[in-house]
Amino acid sequence: MASAYVFPPASGMGLNLALHDGTVAARILVSAITNDDQLSALDQYEQACRPLAEQLLAPDLAAT
Repeated sequence: MASAYVFPPASGMGLNLALHDGTVAARILVSAITNDDQLSALDQYEQACRPLAEQLLAPDLAAT
């Protein structure tokens, strides 16, 4: 499963996103296993994680 953020979890921003991604990944994996819906699991993960990552990282990415 690919990550939606570009910073390592060691930085504050990266750690926040890593925790968010982990909880989203766990929820989606449980849903995929119990509902036998593995095909859409990665799409659901990206839809849930990417908007927050883009919002939080926009100022840092614009400065580079």
